[in-house]
Amino acid sequence: MKLLKPRETPVELQFLRMLRARMTLPDDQHYMNLEQGYTGERIMDSWLEDLSSDCLVINDLLLEQNRRIFQIDSLLVFQEKIYMLDAKHSAGDFYIDGDKWKAISGTEIQDPLLQMKRSVTLLRKLLRMNMPIEYFFIFTHPEFYFSSFAPQITRDSACILLPKALV
Repeated sequence: MKLLKPRETPVELQFLRMLRARMTLPDDQHYMNLEQGYTGERIMDSWLEDLSSDCLVINDLLLEQNRRIFQIDSLLVFQEKIYMLDAKHSAGDFYIDGDKWKAISGTEIQDPLLQMKRSVTLLRKLLRMNMPIEYFFIFTHPEFYFSSFAPQITRDSACILLPKALV
């Protein structure tokens, strides 16, 4: 594995950390979401450090295709295939009901698959190559559970990896 682009602390998160030390933030949930996302990405990075495959790892990409901006947590580029990884660091019990993601309480949450599909489409257009792209959701929080599912779930060509499948 060759790390082509290391992950850096997002500027917005650095700024909010400094502000939070000095005042109460009006939207503390936004800060917490950024902090949680960055924590998940760093955990995923630590798991990738042990990767012995011959590939390039490119982290934290912000790309534009036809004036549409998209973000990728990590790309693993192999000779014949690209893997797009999206780290999630949520805790709690979740399940999929049809095409909806829900917390065990029944609360519907945003389907991460929609963003991932959009990113894959835009990356394909940007690269202008017919190289296979597989995408994975990496759930990094040890207290994340998909109720009554195996450690690896495949849905609409996305592979969902749970913490117990990765340690």
